[in-house]
Amino acid sequence: FEAIRAGDSEELARLLQEVKRHRSVILDCIEEFGDNMLLHVAAREGHQPIVELLVKEGLDIDARNGAG
Repeated sequence: FEAIRAGDSEELARLLQEVKRHRSVILDCIEEFGDNMLLHVAAREGHQPIVELLVKEGLDIDARNGAG
């Protein structure tokens, strides 16, 4: 979430590669306080390149947060 909030697409790409290597984390299950998923935070912060990266990684574009 910190890399997304900061708009650091290079750090996010590095972290995503690390997650893929371990395969123990399902990206669509990672959420922050308030039920926002990674994609929600990237969109909220206006980081289009990060949104595109997360969509490319297969995150659910139809995911809903606590507010629906």
